Amino acid sequence: MLGLWFNYGDDSVRAKEHDNLEILKRFGFTDVYILVKGTQIDVWENPKFYDRDAALFGKARELQIRTHGVFICSEAAARIQVHPEEADLSRRGTRSDSRIGHLSRGYQEWLIESIRKAVKTFSLDGIQLDFLRYGYIGNGWTAEEETFYASCGVDVPAIKQEINSLYTPDDPVASLEPLFSRLKAGEKNITAFTKARRKVISVFLKTISESIRHEFPKVELSVAMMPDGLDPELYAVSELHYGQNYQDFLPLADHLFPMAYRAVYGKGADWVGTIGRNAAALVPGAVMGLECTEPSTAIDICDDLRALSGLRLDGICLFRYGRLVFAVRDRDDTILYNSYAGTVKRLILTKGTTESEMECSLDEASIMRVPGHWDLIRAFGCFRSAKEKVYEGELCVAGNWLTESYSTDRTFKQEFR
Repeated sequence: MLGLWFNYGDDSVRAKEHDNLEILKRFGFTDVYILVKGTQIDVWENPKFYDRDAALFGKARELQIRTHGVFICSEAAARIQVHPEEADLSRRGTRSDSRIGHLSRGYQEWLIESIRKAVKTFSLDGIQLDFLRYGYIGNGWTAEEETFYASCGVDVPAIKQEINSLYTPDDPVASLEPLFSRLKAGEKNITAFTKARRKVISVFLKTISESIRHEFPKVELSVAMMPDGLDPELYAVSELHYGQNYQDFLPLADHLFPMAYRAVYGKGADWVGTIGRNAAALVPGAVMGLECTEPSTAIDICDDLRALSGLRLDGICLFRYGRLVFAVRDRDDTILYNSYAGTVKRLILTKGTTESEMECSLDEASIMRVPGHWDLIRAFGCFRSAKEKVYEGELCVAGNWLTESYSTDRTFKQEFR
């Protein structure tokens, strides 16, 4: 499958409606993943949010593109304002104004009801759970969680004291290196603590999964995950900080999406290839998430796709609409569609060793034809970001000739069953 994520924040800076999504079908997208619940609210709390989602889901169905509602799980600021008892507590005892406590049954029931309502209202083909994890080790210290940790054999006062002595918010990973080393060595208390955090997160997922699968057995369930658990050098970060482990999640979802956003990690395409190879080997049904937001460029996404070429993956998903120029080969031309909230002003067209420059003015939600087929198309221009700042520089272009192998369904997960 070939997927595309949509968020809601981009709408606020657009100069006009993006109401023609036919280009997505022509590009080859089989699935769209559209935000239904963000870190603050869900669609039921904002009429504009609801209307926008209803229109997007409807257009996708008309184009016979499968629709998935995305739910941010571990943050819910508006919910916590009304139900502060459901909030997360930090290691210092500070109540969060946005993060939820993962053992809060009330929040779980509310989230399940929001998912249930979305599936029925929008006739969804799938649900995706995102941000289903602790933020860092500083999260996850409610009284219920501490009691649960103790029931798993954790010496809670000892581990808490050690974390407080080591942890620095400016560099939470490097500051806890002694704990990561002891986890890799199998030290008893840190191992018990890590397993307990994994259990909290996997039980949260299990509660959602069982409920949704029971009521909607034909609705696909996927989870977007941090890539750390597939990096031999970072798996301890995934388990200790985030409480995420791919093997814990596998039985509870149809697809797992490792989000190999290399710019976040300061890595190159070779790292994306490493995550992809490990996903292909260890995560049947994996769909690789690739980032197209700034500073990613056409060269970056091209290199990422080449790094994944030939791997036994069920698909890829691009993040996101609003941060891409889509390039579609059509007869002897190439069609460009600008999803940015801004203008493409210049192109560099590459074929073999030949480069050509082309001045242009391609406004948002607009199409232009470029004569010929090209190996690589680079775009330069400006756009308004979600913070209403103007970004100027190179934009990200994805060409459908690089993704066409993903535009049909794959079922590698089934081969493992």
